[in-house]
Amino acid sequence: MKTFIVVAAVLVAGASAQDSFKCPDDFGFYPHHISCDKYWKCDNNVAELKTCGNGLAFDASDSKFLTENCDYIHNVECGERSQLEPPISTPHCERLYGIFADDKKCDTFWNCWNGEASRYQCSPGLAYDREARVCMWADQVPECRNEGLNN
Repeated sequence: MKTFIVVAAVLVAGASAQDSFKCPDDFGFYPHHISCDKYWKCDNNVAELKTCGNGLAFDASDSKFLTENCDYIHNVECGERSQLEPPISTPHCERLYGIFADDKKCDTFWNCWNGEASRYQCSPGLAYDREARVCMWADQVPECRNEGLNN
């Protein structure tokens, strides 16, 4: 029993140390050390942990740390900050925010904002490329080469 209590105390202390943050300046927005979708907001030298919307990540590209900007995960360079909140999905949306390919049609994709899906269709002969996140000629999209796209 003593071993369990000691281990639990060490784990709690470790978790608290990981989530504590000392503001380097009075005001600013700083990336979380392990989570790409979390960041610290410093206001009057008081740190508040914030979380971007599900499917968004904190863009830490402002070297002056004055910009509070959450963007689509695929637009943000997370580097070592590899952790993300678990996905919250709705019909056609893998996460509440993002751009997602249709499961059945290669020429269709969905733009999701706060879980609301808007359907988009590529022009005739084009297919949505999941990696590039744009419409391309269907024969250039590997998973769509065999699907006839007659729009």
